[in-house]
Amino acid sequence: MSSPHAHPGHQRVSGDHASSGPQPPPQPAALRALDLVVGLAVAMAVVRVAEAFVFTPLSYAIVVTILVLACAVGWLALRRRALEKSPWPTAYAALCLVTNFIGNNLWTIGLMVVGFVLLAVVVSTRAAVIVGLLHLVLIGLIVIGTQTPAVALSNLVPVTAVFGFAVALAWLVRDQLDQTRHALDLADELRRSQQTELDLALVAERSRAANQLHDGLGKQLSVIGMQLDFAIRMRDQVPAEAWQQVESARAQASEALTTMRRWVRAIDPVPLDQGEPLEAIADSFRSTGLHVSVTGEDTAAPLSQAAELLRRSFVQEGLTNALRHGTSDRVAIDQSVADHTLQLTLRNGTHVAAGEELPQGYGLRSLRERAEQLGGTFAAIRTVDGAVLTLTVPLAATPARTR
Repeated sequence: MSSPHAHPGHQRVSGDHASSGPQPPPQPAALRALDLVVGLAVAMAVVRVAEAFVFTPLSYAIVVTILVLACAVGWLALRRRALEKSPWPTAYAALCLVTNFIGNNLWTIGLMVVGFVLLAVVVSTRAAVIVGLLHLVLIGLIVIGTQTPAVALSNLVPVTAVFGFAVALAWLVRDQLDQTRHALDLADELRRSQQTELDLALVAERSRAANQLHDGLGKQLSVIGMQLDFAIRMRDQVPAEAWQQVESARAQASEALTTMRRWVRAIDPVPLDQGEPLEAIADSFRSTGLHVSVTGEDTAAPLSQAAELLRRSFVQEGLTNALRHGTSDRVAIDQSVADHTLQLTLRNGTHVAAGEELPQGYGLRSLRERAEQLGGTFAAIRTVDGAVLTLTVPLAATPARTR
């Protein structure tokens, strides 16, 4: 049973979901749904091609064949960009509607569905509905003017039903894409928030390192200044003692230089995308003569940016203390995860702990304060030839807000 179709015409419709910027990639489910619809529509149109070669003039059959083939090949070429807001999907939608009209048969009505769905996606649902209504009106006028009322009704009812299905499908696909784009926008916002958190954590870390550099280096430079001042004033009265102060000042200057280099390295820490940051930090200290071993770093431990920076600071501070104050050149770093808590242990030396708490300077006090802010703990115990530092941090911990 034939059903003449009319061109919907070119409509300039303002989209209710128009977007001026590039759209995120659509969800694969939407493309799979369109693959199914286009596949069924082309398969139905092939039946019309076969009918055309049997019941219509050869020239008309060739035109229908070319159009259906263009719809099939066009989808394969366009598929990856089918849901983008660009002229190509709109042109393909027009091709499908033209093929449906020229095919002049219910077997090509599936291509009308494809055209409406693509218009809803790349322009707007409103545009698809308006074009579809114009399509129905033109079809109705042609059918009513050329056929008996009974035949016209038998043709318009299935066309109207398919149009309703096309509108519903277009709305579902468009709604899914809008949800997907909204989810991608939220993911982008989350990434930006995480980057901001990282930037703030790095600023806080560098500020802490700068304060420690100021306190430690400032004290050393003050001592150097007093020693040199004493040497200048007393070089004639007690030259031997004056030279002794100069030698001491030279040693202090060397130590100050080492301190400055150490903290410059701390201010520029191992990048957060480093695969094994603890091993990288340990390797940077091996050149000083320390024998450092790291175990358990491959343990899965999703940490917040603040907790990750604390983990690295703990290792760096522990190795620094081992280098400056320990008598043993062996350091063992162990990481483990239990009960949603990360535990790090740094052992300098081989002897059993004596049970006495290690005196805490600015660096160790800072580690304790930062651990407590994250809901964790920090302990430093003296051993016979070194120290044992222990850090626990809840996984994905974030700093507690202070008033």
